[in-house]
Amino acid sequence: LLCAPVHAADVKKGERLAREHCTRCHVVGDMNKYGGIGSTPSFGAIKTLDDWKERFEIFFTLLPHPAVVKIEGVSEERPENLPAFAKQITLSVDELNDLLAFIDTVETGPQ
Repeated sequence: LLCAPVHAADVKKGERLAREHCTRCHVVGDMNKYGGIGSTPSFGAIKTLDDWKERFEIFFTLLPHPAVVKIEGVSEERPENLPAFAKQITLSVDELNDLLAFIDTVETGPQ
């Protein structure tokens, strides 16, 4: 993991975080098969890529996430050139690790 876990990751907490935040744009497993934004890849589709684990570990640094997601003590402030098109999501490092633990359980493939 990008951020060394300081506690045992909690898959259930990660699932709640994904449901609350990630399903706004992404299809996440079976929790919202007909949701998400059409141009946004599902978590299962991302997991078909060779570097999927790294992509998820640094997702908050990849566009458009820096305008939306902040990891406490890791992320820089929202860049001035990125518009605030949504309320910023702030996660702790522990919550990031919980989310990553949940993502490990999501099935691979289009969803």
